Amino acid sequence: QAFLFFRSHSFGTSAAPMDFFVEDSALTPSQKMAVRGLVLARERLLTNGKTATEAFLGHVEHVSTSLNVKRAPRTYRALFTENYRSLFRDEHSPQYCTEIFEVSTFEVPTIWVNGDSYEFSEHVLHHGGVLRCAWLELLDLLGNMSCCADGVLRGSLEGFDAAWATFEERYIAELIVIEQRGKAPVLNAIKQEENLRQFESNVEGMQQLAEARRSLIACFGKLNATANLSGKGREDLGLEVLEAALRTRATAVGGEGASDGLAADVLASFNNLRSYLRHLDLNYIDPQLAQNPDLGDILARWEESWELGARYLVTSRVSSALDLLVAQLRAARQSIPAFSAMCDSYDAGLFLVLPRMVIVGFLSAPAEREALIRFLLPSRFTRARGGSRVADVELRSLIQRFHEVSKLLRTAGCVSWDALVMAASASEMEELCTGLQAEELTQVRELLLELERWSMELQRRCPADWNQCSALLLRFVTSPGAQTCRGI
Repeated sequence: QAFLFFRSHSFGTSAAPMDFFVEDSALTPSQKMAVRGLVLARERLLTNGKTATEAFLGHVEHVSTSLNVKRAPRTYRALFTENYRSLFRDEHSPQYCTEIFEVSTFEVPTIWVNGDSYEFSEHVLHHGGVLRCAWLELLDLLGNMSCCADGVLRGSLEGFDAAWATFEERYIAELIVIEQRGKAPVLNAIKQEENLRQFESNVEGMQQLAEARRSLIACFGKLNATANLSGKGREDLGLEVLEAALRTRATAVGGEGASDGLAADVLASFNNLRSYLRHLDLNYIDPQLAQNPDLGDILARWEESWELGARYLVTSRVSSALDLLVAQLRAARQSIPAFSAMCDSYDAGLFLVLPRMVIVGFLSAPAEREALIRFLLPSRFTRARGGSRVADVELRSLIQRFHEVSKLLRTAGCVSWDALVMAASASEMEELCTGLQAEELTQVRELLLELERWSMELQRRCPADWNQCSALLLRFVTSPGAQTCRGI
């Protein structure tokens, strides 16, 4: 498959139709038949568009062969890249491609590849004009065959063929150069991947290894910005994500933590993209990089896993908070049958209960889980002296009330907070708190209502962030265990 010249411009012609053809004694019957077919094909150009153009060019080739017209050599095709060579039968056949003729008009002498514009040279534009003139001369001649000798027709066909060959050679040669520039991000990534493999075999060059990784990741970012249409096309995911994943995997215990699973995803997507590049045949890559579905899909998976890695792995306090929260939710699933059933069926109630449990998890250990909540509710943390961020007054008040009510629950031997936030009604909540006095029940009820307000804020502050976080939590709660990832 050839790529760029298929994205071309339309054209039209206004040649007059011909209703008759004068016999020429110098032509054989088969030659006369061929010329007559060419004349009729010319008449159909006015009504049938591209299909008629393709048929007309086929007749031109047939008549040229029948009349033994001298043809320009096509040896230059041997220098074309494989995808363009495959368009032509051999070096001797004219094989007039309709797309070649269509672009000879150059209504817009610019081609856009991956967001960059490329102008064809004056040389190519000139030869496109020469081909167009030869085309119009041939059409005019065919419209007046009654006063045309066969030698004139041969000369016109010879001139058309020479103009075609010259334009085809110059035009495709420039297309190949443009395509190579379009494929440059892929080629650079392939070279950097090869370079990284060399450094990986040298255990002593750790600094060079880090730089080689950084360079390859930068290439991935450029590719992602150009070829990933289904994702965000992020170009800012850097070496710190890979290093965080490697560090997490190296210190993982048991391999069931959420952070370990995220790290496995980061490494797997990195290795998969490298493997894709190692086995890639550049001849079959469309220089319009966004037109390569396989490349786009693998980049989308890379971006998704690395975006999660950047958000939840790079800062160790965030990854620790995530692991603690997942452990809390797994424990709740083991101890609360209703919650377990919700997780199994993805019941709608799960998405009401989950944000409450996240808030409760933070309130039960704010110092250990603050980093995660600070990401989800940044407006609730104000900058203090020294540049650090601390919980605002309202959030600090909530933390204090939570611990006061928690003390009441512990004293009365009530169930866990996770079970309480599962309560669907006031009566159900009271059944779970049988050891409390009426005033204490009121405090619990009021705090549960307050938790509901905070859970709504958690979901609505930035729905995209919450949806991403909740999907991540449910993934590791409903399917415990991290992915395995081979060495990097």
